[in-house]
Amino acid sequence: MSRCTWLFMVALLHACGDETTKRDERPPTAASDALAQAVPRNPIEPPLASNVATTTYELDGRPIRLETSAESCWIAADLGAGAMRVALDLTPPCYVLRWQAEVDRAGPDVSDGMPVGQPGSVAAWRYRKPAPFTVFAVVGDPVPEDSDLRKSLTYKQVADRQPPCVCSIQAVLVKQGQLSAGKKSSHGGIACPDTVEPQPTYWILSHD
Repeated sequence: MSRCTWLFMVALLHACGDETTKRDERPPTAASDALAQAVPRNPIEPPLASNVATTTYELDGRPIRLETSAESCWIAADLGAGAMRVALDLTPPCYVLRWQAEVDRAGPDVSDGMPVGQPGSVAAWRYRKPAPFTVFAVVGDPVPEDSDLRKSLTYKQVADRQPPCVCSIQAVLVKQGQLSAGKKSSHGGIACPDTVEPQPTYWILSHD
């Protein structure tokens, strides 16, 4: 091979390499951008993150899911208006309150509330005013290590319970098939996963 031929081949290889680099550096087209976009995840499907734990409950015959990460809690469900996922103002551990025994269905009380569900299902109440809606409750927020609450007799009586008792409760409202986070109460009390709050608590957390 002559020296001229060898130099020509080296130059040609460099040219091809430069062209390949230029093609690789070209900005993506609209079509490639569309392909690169992630398909939105249905909120009721299992979470993609491996560090999110899920627990499924039954609310009035439909499944709802509690999702918890190291720092946050959510409720996900499809209750008639499409799949939804609602963030709660609670830190783990979080638990949805469930009926522990047969519910008294004698009739509406003075607050116009009717219980919803069976033992083992989500403890919920249905109200007709100002517009029909259902409310259930999630408890969360660990009792702070340095709080006076840990020194109280009330806490000492439940300190060994498993799952552990916590110190906040938040309402979740279902209206026309849509989920929304309700009010939260954390006034220095104790809330335990195996103890359903009285009906007035649900009314207060779901009414302005």
